[in-house]
Amino acid sequence: VGSGDRVMPFGRPPPPPPPPMPPMGPGMNPLNSLGLLGLFVQGLIVFVLVCPMPSNQVRGFIVEGLNNLWRTSHAVRAAAGLLCALNVITLIFNAKMLGAPVPPGAEIFLASAERNVYLNAFSLFIYFIMRRLLEIQHQLFEAREAQKDVIASKKSN
Repeated sequence: VGSGDRVMPFGRPPPPPPPPMPPMGPGMNPLNSLGLLGLFVQGLIVFVLVCPMPSNQVRGFIVEGLNNLWRTSHAVRAAAGLLCALNVITLIFNAKMLGAPVPPGAEIFLASAERNVYLNAFSLFIYFIMRRLLEIQHQLFEAREAQKDVIASKKSN
């Protein structure tokens, strides 16, 4: 036994330290998968809302259907609120992982944390875009209906 070696009682050397635990990987956190699913659903709704509508009747059908779903279904509003809360939580969690020291060889976890921060932030952003587009499309539908009523009343006079 050399002078720098540490010896445990009964002459046994100490056990080696455990390897450092890498941060939680992308496949291990189901909240990120749930956030990604929500992002796809929100993206689909935004895509439908920004597509050109063939007529005001089609716009009214889509917008009124989505507005009625939002106003009457507490489950939809609760799910959207829960999804936003989960996105905020995972955004904070993943942002903290970006600032944490990463053991050598675990840089892939840093890259996945960065990707998850972008996905969570974009999901929050697209939620607010979706809500605003729904309001704008509803206002456009009402304005065109009012315009049709004015034109119809002028023709009847």
